[in-house]
Amino acid sequence: MNIKIYPSESKGSINGISSKSYAHRFLIAAALSSGVSTLDNVILNDDILRTIEGLKVLGAQFVIFDHTIRIHGIDLKKRHEHVVINAHESGSTLRFLIPLASHLSASTTFRGSETLLKRPLSVYEKLYKEHDIQFEMIDQDLHLGSFPRQTQYRISGAVSSQFISGLLFVFPLLDYSSELIIVDHIASKPYVDLTLSIMEKFGLTVIEKDNTYFVEKNQSYKPIHEYCENDFSQAAFFAILGAINHEVSLSGLSLQSKQGDKQFISDLQHLGVNIEIDELITIFKSSIKSGTIDLEATPDLGPIYFVLALFSEEQIVFTNTKRLAIKESNRVEAMRIELEKIGATMIVSDNQVIVKRLEHPIYTECFNTHNDHRIAMALSILATTLPWPTIINNADCVNKSYPDFFKHLRSLNIHLEEL
Repeated sequence: MNIKIYPSESKGSINGISSKSYAHRFLIAAALSSGVSTLDNVILNDDILRTIEGLKVLGAQFVIFDHTIRIHGIDLKKRHEHVVINAHESGSTLRFLIPLASHLSASTTFRGSETLLKRPLSVYEKLYKEHDIQFEMIDQDLHLGSFPRQTQYRISGAVSSQFISGLLFVFPLLDYSSELIIVDHIASKPYVDLTLSIMEKFGLTVIEKDNTYFVEKNQSYKPIHEYCENDFSQAAFFAILGAINHEVSLSGLSLQSKQGDKQFISDLQHLGVNIEIDELITIFKSSIKSGTIDLEATPDLGPIYFVLALFSEEQIVFTNTKRLAIKESNRVEAMRIELEKIGATMIVSDNQVIVKRLEHPIYTECFNTHNDHRIAMALSILATTLPWPTIINNADCVNKSYPDFFKHLRSLNIHLEEL
């Protein structure tokens, strides 16, 4: 599917969608509970469906109606000889479910897209191979043995916080107490905090001290009924639409959320964006200051921040950008290729990106999405400001996280059509 976006002035309010990060974590915790849990306000996307399918393979049952999911927990006393889980393109599904699947099954095969299985799994690989447990790629499938048993686990947190969350979900189920030591810094630490907050809601206790997590043995997940938070990661696209195009209001966002990408509000204010926070969060078109933004905890905001920088007074410097290379695409390289089409300047080094102000865009007929949902959404926001219609190729890759993105963009007075 290709989408043509016409120059348009944004206006209106949008409620957004449920948080993918919150839903992944809730569904896993609910699947590990001893009864029936319910999650309301869920907008399904490809990634969430992959986690649901993986949990079904492990024995969970799901009833989905409207925007509510009812989850019947896994019989944790049952052990499988072998299971096969297809994560498709969902890195969250893969990283969250590797420890759980190997705990519940003697052997596991994970399948996925070619790009997914090229993404880093070295943290788990090292952990399994230290105990002579299978963890290897065979014919484009990942094969692994049973979960490594030890009382102390030492891993890197610098690649992705999802490795930490994946282990934390399993530890309470073990028949021995566990200690997880992070040997370096934790990338995207707020998302570990989100995992811990959801585990606490399900009745689990995890003690955190100095980059170490202590988990008592034989704990039980208790079923609960929750309302899924709205997603700050996706809301950031519309916030920046307001900042560079015309006023936009966001509703349904909880400022008490543990979601790391809530940081976009502070980042935009730091860059001079006029934001009014009341019952709604209203973002006004603003003069964007030059400045520096650290993407260590918020790499998913990188693509739309690069768009924002084109409207800055002079330039914006982005630090800790290295992890953008290991997402659905190499997001730095993908954005450089696309933004250079309209004459933008991106100066890329090992762990830093500088994006210069773009005074006079050069005509281009289309942008390519590199099969990356966040690239597609970022370029679509940019396209609304260009003085000519722009085609977004392969736009349906947004289904990975936000199937209604273009419907919602149209609701904000943006003229677009499907080709």
